Amino acid sequence: MRPQTPSSGTNALVIGGLVLALALVLTGFNLKTAFPRLEWHDLAQRAREGDLLAAIAFYSALPRIAVAMLCGAGLALCGTMYQQVLGNPLAEPSTLGVSSGAYLAVSTLSWLLPGLGMPERILIAMAGAGLAMALVLILAWGHGLSVLALSLSGLTLNLVFGSLASIIITFHRDGMVSLSFWGSGALRQNDWRAAETLVFTLFPAIAALVPVTRSLSLFSVGDETMSGLGVSVRTFRLMTLALATWIAAVIVACVGIVSFVGLTAPWLAHLFGARRMTERLLVSAMVGTALLLATDQLLVAFGPMAQSIPAGSLTALVGAPVLLWILRKPRAAQPAAAASASIFSVPRPSIIPVVLPLAMFGMAAAMMIGRDAHGWHILDYDTLAKVLPWRWPRVLGSAAAGAALGIAGSGLQRLTGNPMASPEVLGVSSGAVLGALLAMFVASPDLPVTQDIGAVVGSAVVVALLALLARQGRFAAGHVLMVGIGLGTVLSAISSAFALLPDPRFQILQLWIVGSTDGISPFSAVLAAIVATAGFAAACLLRRWQAMLQLGAPFAAAAGVTVGRAQIGMLMLVSVLCAIATLIVGPLSFIGLMAPHLAEILGGRRVVPHLVLTTALGALVMVLADWLGRNLLFPYEVPAGLLATFVGGPYYFWLLHKRAV
Repeated sequence: MRPQTPSSGTNALVIGGLVLALALVLTGFNLKTAFPRLEWHDLAQRAREGDLLAAIAFYSALPRIAVAMLCGAGLALCGTMYQQVLGNPLAEPSTLGVSSGAYLAVSTLSWLLPGLGMPERILIAMAGAGLAMALVLILAWGHGLSVLALSLSGLTLNLVFGSLASIIITFHRDGMVSLSFWGSGALRQNDWRAAETLVFTLFPAIAALVPVTRSLSLFSVGDETMSGLGVSVRTFRLMTLALATWIAAVIVACVGIVSFVGLTAPWLAHLFGARRMTERLLVSAMVGTALLLATDQLLVAFGPMAQSIPAGSLTALVGAPVLLWILRKPRAAQPAAAASASIFSVPRPSIIPVVLPLAMFGMAAAMMIGRDAHGWHILDYDTLAKVLPWRWPRVLGSAAAGAALGIAGSGLQRLTGNPMASPEVLGVSSGAVLGALLAMFVASPDLPVTQDIGAVVGSAVVVALLALLARQGRFAAGHVLMVGIGLGTVLSAISSAFALLPDPRFQILQLWIVGSTDGISPFSAVLAAIVATAGFAAACLLRRWQAMLQLGAPFAAAAGVTVGRAQIGMLMLVSVLCAIATLIVGPLSFIGLMAPHLAEILGGRRVVPHLVLTTALGALVMVLADWLGRNLLFPYEVPAGLLATFVGGPYYFWLLHKRAV
């Protein structure tokens, strides 16, 4: 531990003050540019009298600045408290699922009870945030509230809650466009209500924090020492968590989800030299204020197009390097082979002859059985011939995507020696989405294959980055998961920001991100089927690599496998499969997690039988999800990717709860 020097705390305060001053200078420059001839004295009075320029400045520009400063400071304090109490450098409202829980609660009640006022919204957000925090603690409690368990629980809960909120907005998009924009952390204001709400709710929380700052610092010395000093550790921890959750919920109720400010600000405060608890809180608050204010003011400075991007999404770009830096080394390494043992130790006979015909029957039934305004029915030959041109691409594309995700998930689990690895969990699917989005800017609309190439490149970059960071932790199972989920969270936030741009190329983006299979073309379906078939053949040819890598890199090297070449080959295969599947069903489905486990339960032990079962089960589950999404809530349609997430998300939580992390 670094010795405390007398000047380090002062230096941190000075640096934090300078950073805040720079943000304020940028703010002043923007105000001067936007209102060059405005007289600032008696601004409020002239705004009330109908002066248009004064009204814009007083009711829009100034409240926006105030809200950015208050939210930045509040999120920084949240992150500092979470990290100190939980001993987790990755803890902040978005990584713990607290922000997404509050957002889901507000979205749901806004749908059911339109016209909610700010007091009701705050109470609802508090309930959702509290529920999310409770779920994270319950899931991680069996693992001693370890850094890994907390991070995995929170980040995965964030994905599931975000999917649920996406369904609500997808079903009622016409009436909830503003809610979608708000949920991404928009700081635009039309009055002072949000700023006043933040002041009257955050200041009491900060006042309650001041007298316990010294006790808060005791978490650094351990629970036993705190108990010896007469502190009720459990009570104080829960009270501090409740206080931080309250602040996060209020911020979500006012402006939506602002990602990674609570992670970045405490890290920068520590980098600047803040060590004592009081210094960390003060410097974090200053840096958080400066970070969010500067981010928002940069968007203002870049003009109307940039202003359409919510500041809360853009902070993910700032938080990404910090997250990767924190994750560059594992906190506790474990051999990959230690995590590679099957969770199902009872051998079972293979049922491949049953599963393969079942998958084919499922595809046929999905095309023939359906629901309309008159109820359920089985199509006759003439009707089937009429609807087949629309149905077969959807069924074939869903089956191919599910099969590709199953193969990719099986490969990742063997490569990392981690049964909880999958393309969705490790951020590979999110990388494919972002790559395809970026390809939209440079590609001609007449060349749809360019989007496919962009998805492959995006997933390959993520897989390469994942491998680079995981190699530093010797492919420790838990470290790989944390790196992957962190990458996926950052990339998803960036993709969500693209979805809100006023560009016609992104009109179908939201449906694609949530996994809608409605627009699958015959070309895309056939391409996905070809890639999935080739991927299956390649995975079978690489069966020796997979069998050896599952036992760990040292064992594989001793058995004569060129480990580096084998890892690169498997990563390339996973990248291609994941990219093509993501273009069909979006970045979230958890098929890549569930299919390999189902295959193992049904008797798949050796590589090739396991791949056969994984491919068939992945295709069957995805076709079933698409068929249920099309018929379950007719005439509404649930995107297949989201429907699969409902099953895969709880299964992941169960797996996390059962396994020693």
